[in-house]
Amino acid sequence: MDGASLLMGACEALMAGLLLLFATLRVVELSDLYLASSHHLLLHLLASALLMRLARPKRLLGAAVLYGVMRHAIDARPLTLPDELTLAGTNVVLAGASSGIGLALAAQLARLEATVVLGCRDVAKCERVRPQSPHVRCLSLNLSDLSAVKTFAEAVGRHIDRVDYLVLNAGFLGKHGARTAQGIELSFGVMHLSHFLLTRELWHLIQRPHPAGLPARVVSHASAAFMAGELKSLLVGDGMGDVHGEVVDGCLTWENSFRDWVVGGARSMAHLYFNTSLIAGFPTLCPIAGAYSRAKLAQVLFSQELQHRVDESALRSSGFVREVRSIALHPGTVRSAIVPLPDWLVRPTDVGAHGLMYCLLGDVPGGSYVDEMRRVHNLLNSTSGGMDVQSGRPDGYFYSLPIFMYMRVTEGVPARYRAALWDVSETLSAPYASSKRWPLTHD
Repeated sequence: MDGASLLMGACEALMAGLLLLFATLRVVELSDLYLASSHHLLLHLLASALLMRLARPKRLLGAAVLYGVMRHAIDARPLTLPDELTLAGTNVVLAGASSGIGLALAAQLARLEATVVLGCRDVAKCERVRPQSPHVRCLSLNLSDLSAVKTFAEAVGRHIDRVDYLVLNAGFLGKHGARTAQGIELSFGVMHLSHFLLTRELWHLIQRPHPAGLPARVVSHASAAFMAGELKSLLVGDGMGDVHGEVVDGCLTWENSFRDWVVGGARSMAHLYFNTSLIAGFPTLCPIAGAYSRAKLAQVLFSQELQHRVDESALRSSGFVREVRSIALHPGTVRSAIVPLPDWLVRPTDVGAHGLMYCLLGDVPGGSYVDEMRRVHNLLNSTSGGMDVQSGRPDGYFYSLPIFMYMRVTEGVPARYRAALWDVSETLSAPYASSKRWPLTHD
């Protein structure tokens, strides 16, 4: 075999590896694409079959074209806003905003002249990186301490008199054994419980009417990782059997032992594909399963239950009640601290922020889950009342993977899971809440 053949073989292997890595990282986006558009599936299958029949030089070129076609199909959807659009006079509170998608969203909101309060753990860093606009302010927010969440909410009330958009954006991969100041498993405590309390503490500001009658929106930056989440402990006893890390406890990192990786990784994959139970005492392979997935499932459930209670409250009220839309989002596989990969493998950070912006400004009903293609899956309405659950799939989709997986991880009883999570969250956060009674809490 001559040098040219060896070089061509190496290039082929690299291209095959690139396609495999791309398809693995973007499996959710590609699945949604194929469920929405069968002609894309046929096109990509035909192209793959054709590649196998081509001679080497053409095969390599064809593989590069296939990569480009797949990448274009799932990523080339920039959000275009009217040139005259302004958010002047609109107040936004953004939790988790000193890096990644949160920082990119802050920049986009600042360009639209919104008044933005950035909640950040490191205020000094926030001041260094925030958009240089007089309408953007950094405030201290430590989501690993419920007392600090209350303090942040009080500070927000001193700076703005109304909240129009609340973005619950904080996300990370928590280590095994890490806990909040209240002893809660860190991922669940930060990504769900603190967001829950923050929403409660800001509710009186969210309810204040906008001068132009603009509905308020609470947007939870969730993830398709919720599809591998497990919260069965909510339906056992008082529901608190696994909030302190009793079973699900953090993510695998390079600091873990080889045994942790073997056992935790194997059990994570078994849970993902065969729905087996996780083993107590071992960290999990995040974001595939375990602590991160559970926290993201909690975010989706909270988003649904919040909308359910808002709707019930509006029906019971005899006076003015501001419309509030609660929305969950999966922005896709986006470059961030969680996914520190180059843009040619994952979505650029700005594109991920477009998904959050769409949830704030688009025609999205409350109780929806917005996927990475900015398609709306109506989880709440389609999984309530005994109707066909797939009736909530987006227009043009012949099947909704998020709706199917939502029903799977909640064992077909999402309303029970939602209500149980709310009760547990209320019990855990109530000692750190202000004296204001949250009208969404049932007596």
